[in-house]
Amino acid sequence: MTKNWRDVLQDSYFRKLESIAGLLNHKVTSSLWSTLSAVCEVSPVPFIVIGGIARSKYAAARVTNDIDILFYDEAALRNFKYASTKLGCKFSRLHACSINSIEIETLTPSFLNLPSNIAEYVFATALPLPFSGKGLICSVEALVALKFQRYSDTDAKDIYDVIKATGPSFKRNSIMPLLAETQKTELLKILDNLKFIFDDFNESTEIDL
Repeated sequence: MTKNWRDVLQDSYFRKLESIAGLLNHKVTSSLWSTLSAVCEVSPVPFIVIGGIARSKYAAARVTNDIDILFYDEAALRNFKYASTKLGCKFSRLHACSINSIEIETLTPSFLNLPSNIAEYVFATALPLPFSGKGLICSVEALVALKFQRYSDTDAKDIYDVIKATGPSFKRNSIMPLLAETQKTELLKILDNLKFIFDDFNESTEIDL
């Protein structure tokens, strides 16, 4: 049975996201979930929710008023573009559209210059959304790997926050082979700062590089 956005907000994750309604116009907040539900329903191809909404699954919710979704390739995005006309989707740029005034970043690995191994990992480890349809949400490990590709100050804080919130269940060894040497070094620094929540962490011996 199809869930509308109000049904979905009964899910604990989405209740947490809805807590940011006091920081956003409530109409915009409601439209965000309604739009995401509609996109999941209409898309003929799988896609992964990344960005601020994904971050809010694993750590404290933060203000966001757009949706970032990742398609497997440009062919999949073209299929989505055709199907999204049913929603009145208007593409202002090649990789961005709007539905009901909600901005949607429609991304692909090639557009983001993602290494192929990271793109494959993001899709292989994605988790279901509580909507009907093709939408998925990236795993916390995939989110960290994605954020290392840009690694702004905001990304660094996001990585720290989601690992801290996830705790020992964070599968740090699974993403180490995906990272460049400088990225591995940065991740080790973050893990060392959080070693109080990783009882088994020892920087010199624990991580398999």
